[in-house]
Amino acid sequence: MERRTFLVAFLLVGLAACDHGPADPGAEEGPVSMDFVVSAVTDNCSGNPGADPTQAMNWLWVDVCGPDKETGEACARKYREQFAVVPGANTVPATDVPAGTHYEVELTGFNVDDCAGKPDWYGKRRQVAVTQDQDNPISLVMVRYGAFTCLTPPTSFTQRVFPAVVPLNDGKVLITGGFTRATVDPYDTSRITLESASKVAVIYDPYTGVITQTQNTMIEARAGHAAVYVPLPDEEKVLIFGGTTKMTMTLDGTFPFSIDSADSLNSYEVFDLKTQTFIPAGDDQEGHPKQMLLKRAFPTAVRLFDNSVLIAGGGEWPKDQDDYRRAEIWLPEEDMGKGGIQDLAAASPWMMAQHNGAAWTKLEDTTDGLSRILFLGGTTDEQNLLEVYTQSSRQKEGVSGTFLNLETGDLKGLYFGSLTPMTSLIPTAQKKFVAIGGVTYGGGNYTVSDKAYILTVEPGNIVKVSSITDAKCAGRFFHTTSPSFVPGKAVVLGGFADYQGVAGSETCKIEFIEGQPQFSQLAAGQEPFVARAGHRAQLLRDDTLLVVGGMVGKNTLSGDAAAMFEIYAHPWIPLQNCD
Repeated sequence: MERRTFLVAFLLVGLAACDHGPADPGAEEGPVSMDFVVSAVTDNCSGNPGADPTQAMNWLWVDVCGPDKETGEACARKYREQFAVVPGANTVPATDVPAGTHYEVELTGFNVDDCAGKPDWYGKRRQVAVTQDQDNPISLVMVRYGAFTCLTPPTSFTQRVFPAVVPLNDGKVLITGGFTRATVDPYDTSRITLESASKVAVIYDPYTGVITQTQNTMIEARAGHAAVYVPLPDEEKVLIFGGTTKMTMTLDGTFPFSIDSADSLNSYEVFDLKTQTFIPAGDDQEGHPKQMLLKRAFPTAVRLFDNSVLIAGGGEWPKDQDDYRRAEIWLPEEDMGKGGIQDLAAASPWMMAQHNGAAWTKLEDTTDGLSRILFLGGTTDEQNLLEVYTQSSRQKEGVSGTFLNLETGDLKGLYFGSLTPMTSLIPTAQKKFVAIGGVTYGGGNYTVSDKAYILTVEPGNIVKVSSITDAKCAGRFFHTTSPSFVPGKAVVLGGFADYQGVAGSETCKIEFIEGQPQFSQLAAGQEPFVARAGHRAQLLRDDTLLVVGGMVGKNTLSGDAAAMFEIYAHPWIPLQNCD
């Protein structure tokens, strides 16, 4: 196999982070020229100073791995080289890189030449093709390893709580809306209104580390909404469903958050990826604007296997409103292929419970091309909290899917917890999930749950629930739990630990050690996350986390400060070098 030169070029930019794009499956084998963008980091979002990599990084390791047909390894080493970083130099010639496809390229930077320790800088890109006899520049951005890197969004994208974050097919991420202001009632200082919902949307490009505002703003200002990416054959779009324009936060010692359905939205709109613009959903056949059947704040919206979208929940909590047991389905085939909410009339899928403020995750896509979705919580204290939606094979003919209640014992009335898949740890016949925190409702009172559970769903819709004994990090709500590409590991960020309106929850990780789930806080000396609630987190393809928005307390939403926008390269990302 021919071996040619690998060119690494350093391009200095502002604060940035890293990711990768899809491979070209038809690429020929050969050499490649790669451009790596190194972030010039000065601070994280807590204000702790960070070092400039051009001065702090003295050694750079370039590692390339890829599939090996003979051994069956998914990431067999293809190339490794160490380079001394010369200040001011913008290229590093790396020779003898074998041609191939589906490569994984990793850069690790060290302040000292010590391969026994963890790196100070990290960047990765998967699905790289090394093409025959030509240079293919590839953007890749490095961030600090085991730390948070603070990015700078456009000035119009101010600090916000409850935005929506959705990954796109090319690895970029669309971020929309959110409340940007907290206003204290002058007659009752314990009552705060979250308002000034934003229309502003931005796209984060992890190949360059650049955050850009979209061509136009959303049609309607909204927060607590849902965003779903739909890759249709002839176009790509993001559907924005529901949300609300106001939310009340009352700091009187009881559960502080409430919504009024009068402020909720039944509208939805479309972000067209080709034109990079938001457009109205359009009119129905009777000339009325397309909308959902119900106003929905904090709804669940999830893309199914056939690119239809299931929409559920979104009512007030803990009110018993039977209407919100009715789910809706958006179909791309509706309205002569323009897309719309399916008119199922009496055949609409009805849930066993309302699931307002529920957590959800995809259970599986079956071999028949049907999706199954697992819902957790968002119920009254009289209802069981777990059920599964199974998509109908005759959905396009107007036959709705079905919801099945799963018995879970005494787990009822759970709101705003997290549900995270951990299925890579177990046989494929089973599905495992970790449920963390939230608030429980019963007897007219809310209690912050300090519990965490492992949910195992087996064939035949049999669910087993086991409590995690030492769940010291679980007591929180409006937090995020983000899975990792590393099997059996997830990071738990932020959230409120009580009803005082100040987010102070520690950053934790959960991992399976010898088959048992264990919580641990971020190790001493590692850079802390600025604890905040109502943020959104999205796993990027290099196993780093994008974390956007959130509120530390009522005084952190002024409508003027720049939005918190961070990349977290957690310290248990597996590395090719120094292993």
